[in-house]
Formats: sequence, C-alpha cells, structure tokens
Amino acid sequence: MRKACLVVFVLTILTGTAGAQSSNPCPSPSPTCASTGTVTISGSYSCTGVGLDGNGYPKVDLVIVSFTSNGGGVGTVSVIEAQNTNDPNSSPSYKDFASQGTLNYCISADNTTGYINPGSTTSGNCPLAVAFTSADGVADAQFRAIDTTENNVSATVCRAQ
Repeated sequence: MRKACLVVFVLTILTGTAGAQSSNPCPSPSPTCASTGTVTISGSYSCTGVGLDGNGYPKVDLVIVSFTSNGGGVGTVSVIEAQNTNDPNSSPSYKDFASQGTLNYCISADNTTGYINPGSTTSGNCPLAVAFTSADGVADAQFRAIDTTENNVSATVCRAQ
C-alpha cells in the first residue's frame, strides 16, 4: 500500500503538457539540439498526464501529439488537449479537446533525445526535453518528456497510436 500511495503521489506532481504556461523562468540559455540527427519522427501519439494545475490542484490531461517531419531531425508538432481539474476557481473544471497550436521539434544526433520547443520563451512557455524509446515505424513506439521550466517538475508519457 505504501508503494501504491507513493506512486500516486509522484504521478500527481510529475506531469505537464507541451507549452504549459508558468510564471517560473525558462533555463537560460534555452535548451536545444546542438546538432540534429537523421531519424524521421512522424505520426500521432496519445498521452496521459496526471498532475497539478497552475494553482496546485490535481488535474488530468488527455493529449494527442502529431509529429510532422521536415527532414534532418527537425519538424513540427500539433497538440490537441482535453483537461479536467479539481481547482474550485476553474470554471468550467472540464476543458474539452482543443488545439494548443503548433510547436517545433528537433531530434539530437543520438537519434533518441531532443526537444519540443514552443517558440518564444518570453511568455513562460519552456521547451520540453524528450526521449524516444524507438525510431519511427516501430509498433508501440513511445516517448517521454519533462518540462524544462525552472522549479517546475512535470513529466508526460506518450504512446504511438
């Protein structure tokens, strides 16, 4: 029971979604791929997140992330998200699926790690560090992401659709 409670607690504090806004600063300099890889990342991934909203209340997210390769280890990411929160100040508490915009991504020379970059970091949107478990075209491909926002712990797990 202790392990189960710890896992639930950790999942509650370790989540977020691409481009989540924060009042905390982004790292400086902003992380990016020093050199890009050769792998092609494309297709759609479904993601589940459990964590805290901006006010510290529990939230759950369902996210669809669609990668489009531009070649050379770079491309764009489209994000669609639905969210529910226990925040009594949020009305409505459920937010239906809506586009969160298009972001850019790069895959590092190791063809496994990289970043999803929201563009400008001045609005508190920091890059997400990503690690892919396998290259494109492999059944059950997954990636994991962590938010690079200073003093903001969050993680996301996604699986190919």
